[in-house]
Amino acid sequence: MPTPTPSPYYEVGSEPYANAAEFVDSLNAWSAGLGTMYDYGDGTYGTDIAHLNGNQLNLRGDIVVGSEPITISTDMEVLVLNTGYGGKPIVTISRAPTYDGTLLVIETGAAVTWQSGTELILDGDGHGAAPLLEIQSGSSLAVHNITAVNGVNPNGNGGGISNEGGLSATSLVNVSGNTAKNGAGIYNLGSLALDWARYIITNNVASENGGGIYNGGSGPVSIQGNITQNSAGNGGGIYNIGTMTFNGDLVSNLASQNGGGLYNTGSYTMNWGSFSGNTAGSIGNHVYATGTSSNAIPTWLITLTNGGGYYYAD
Repeated sequence: MPTPTPSPYYEVGSEPYANAAEFVDSLNAWSAGLGTMYDYGDGTYGTDIAHLNGNQLNLRGDIVVGSEPITISTDMEVLVLNTGYGGKPIVTISRAPTYDGTLLVIETGAAVTWQSGTELILDGDGHGAAPLLEIQSGSSLAVHNITAVNGVNPNGNGGGISNEGGLSATSLVNVSGNTAKNGAGIYNLGSLALDWARYIITNNVASENGGGIYNGGSGPVSIQGNITQNSAGNGGGIYNIGTMTFNGDLVSNLASQNGGGLYNTGSYTMNWGSFSGNTAGSIGNHVYATGTSSNAIPTWLITLTNGGGYYYAD
């Protein structure tokens, strides 16, 4: 275990954790160097920032990552964050000024649950070169509330969230102020289940495709909510080349090329919602969709016209 170094932030280890106990030991070794006293919620106090009770993790303070991402490995299997034993209802994991990497990695084979009543905030602090959250293929993250903001990944995929496994949320999802090459808010090649979530995907900027969401997953991908004020080369709000169902409003998104609200060459289903205020530099202020894709967009939401093999709407 490395020795803590005096700093305005602390690191939480440099290797994946084989089990929850190793993860907690790493957190507590670093928190001891800070000298902060935490209330354990049972009448006792100490410098340990983390407590493990079975598979339940209780965090009493925020984490600033300064060297390597917090990595939950394949052998960890299940980890539940809750508010017992002095645990915080809102936990923030942020980037140190000198760190540009991912904050949290869920490795292949791991299943992690953030229990109802807790909120996880991932904050990139306006710099970086990687997504804030990486969910690898064959892993899953189930959250109650999650916020991913201020992530920067100018040459890669996913400014806020990169998902190749499974991500589900039961309440608030806030993905905003992130930048990336593709999928500035969310870059998805896996499954998304945000049906019951109240979410905000706004003010994300992709230099190429998918300002709000880039979806290349074959499903199931099901989302409902609002996607507003995002921008990209193609698909300011949504860039879909996979299979997805989206129910909600696409508002004031911008594409410098095609599909201000939606760019779709995959299978896209929309049962309710609206398009308004979206703009594109070339074709399809609201929708750009090519020939054989399956598009279920009710005509009462938007007037689609056929032109040169494209469906587009101004």
